[in-house]
Order: sequence, then structure tokens, then C-alpha cells
Amino acid sequence: AYDQKDCLGSANMPEDVALRGVDYLLEHSAEQTHPLAISFYGGAPLLRFPLLKKVVAYAKRRAQEKNKPIGFSVTTNGTLLNASIAKFLISHSVQMVIGLDGPRETHDRHRLFKKGGGSFDVVTAALEMVRNMDADYFDRLVRCSVVVTAGADLEELQAYFRGLHVNIIANFVDTYGLNATKLGSAQAVTGLSALKTRMAARLGEEGSAFLNQEGMSKDFAAVLLSPMIKRFMAADRS
Repeated sequence: AYDQKDCLGSANMPEDVALRGVDYLLEHSAEQTHPLAISFYGGAPLLRFPLLKKVVAYAKRRAQEKNKPIGFSVTTNGTLLNASIAKFLISHSVQMVIGLDGPRETHDRHRLFKKGGGSFDVVTAALEMVRNMDADYFDRLVRCSVVVTAGADLEELQAYFRGLHVNIIANFVDTYGLNATKLGSAQAVTGLSALKTRMAARLGEEGSAFLNQEGMSKDFAAVLLSPMIKRFMAADRS
């Protein structure tokens, strides 16, 4: 459905291209002061898990040779995540970003298997597996990517993710390249006014510093609305 689909292609990346990409990163980051980062994104990167393992091992070895700290992340829909893969990702401190849009009805509205049926049970089981394998890793390096689509109940999502107690990345659906009239407006949701009101009250009571408090990455409302708040504050200062 994306206008830019022709530039994405459908071929799998060859191993030599992936490793040359690592070399390019290391050779062109001489002035980099922060740790380097490699993110595995898709499609579905866990379909190429053997290559992912090779890239991690190669990048860690080459980065050590150049005395450069490096980290990794993988974005996945969670359906291929098993104990063996999770063990590797945990042992190498690879941040997991797992797509979960909310409770069953909300998540399964769009995240379906090709042969039909929703993926909610598989994804939530994978999350609990990782939590049980290493609770500290889960608390620090696992995030749920929440895509808020038209028709979502934001107060329901707030309650659901409060109970799940997991780090969150949340955004309204990006309609770039899509037929927005068919998709519907990303703002056509319920509960937005209530969330904005509560966030405004917190700003008045605590100031913007509360957005950086420990645990805010697990607060759905704060994560969803903080970019809007920061833009507003930046405009106000200017």
C-alpha cells in the first residue's frame, strides 16, 4: 500500500552486504562519541536469525578491535520469538522491540497471520517467556511498540499497559504513503481528551520533569503524549 514500495525491494540481504555495512559503520564513525548502534528491522528480521547472529558476533569483534562500544536492537512482531532466540538476544543485551497494540480485540484488529487469525496469544506468550527468563533484562531492554489506529480507546490502552508493566513506544498510525480516506484519521480515537486533561494536570502540579521520572517509559499516556507536550513547550519558549 505504500507509495515508496518500489525502493524497498523484496530480496533478502546477502551476508557479505550485511558485514560490509558493519565495516562501513565502524570506518565512518571516527568522531562518534556515543556508543554505536545497529538495529535489525524488517520485514521480519527473525526470519534471518542465523544472519543476525553472525552480524552481532562480527560487529562486536570488529568494534572491540577499534575500541568502540556498540549496542543492538531488534524490532519484531514477536511471532517467531522462541526460547533459543530469546536466550541469544538476552545474552548479548540486544534490545527487543515487540509489536503489541493493546488487549486482544485491539491487537488482533490488524496484526493477523497470513493464513488468518490474530497473533495476540502468541505475542503475549512470548513476552511472558522473556520476562520469566530474565526479569531484569525484560525491565531494561524489552519495549512494546504500540501503534494507535483509528477507533482505539486510549483509556482502555492506558489501563491495559499499566497492568502489563512493560516499557512502551507509542505512536498514532503513520498514514504517510497511504490513502488516508480509506484508512481513516489517526485522531479518530476515544479517550484522547481525558488523557490530555490528566497530563495537563500533572504538568501543572509537577512540571515537565515528571516526563523523565523513572517508570515513565511504562506509562502509556506519558509516552504517547510526551512528543506533543515537548513540541508545545519548545514553541512556547521560542
